[in-house]
Amino acid sequence: MTPTRTLHRNRQHQILRALSKSGIPASRELLADLTGLHQNKINGRVRELLDSGYLIEKGTTTTTSGCKAKLLHLSIIGRAMVKVAL
Repeated sequence: MTPTRTLHRNRQHQILRALSKSGIPASRELLADLTGLHQNKINGRVRELLDSGYLIEKGTTTTTSGCKAKLLHLSIIGRAMVKVAL
C-alpha cells in the first residue's frame, strides 16, 4: 500500500471513529471539528464512505448561514468496520 493510500485510509477511519464516538448523526462540519481534518479532506472521504455503504444520510440540519446540511450516520457495515479497526 502506498503512503498516499495509507493516509487516505487513515482519514476514512478517523471519520468512522468520530461518528462512532459521537453516537449521533453529524454534519460534515461537525466531523471536521471532531477529527481535526480540513473540510476539503472530509468532503472527499465522506463521499467515498457513502458510496461504499459505510455511511448513510440521516436527515438534515440548518447551518448558521441558513443552508441545509446533510446529517451522516454509521451504517451497519460502518459500525462493523469500526469494531474491526479498534
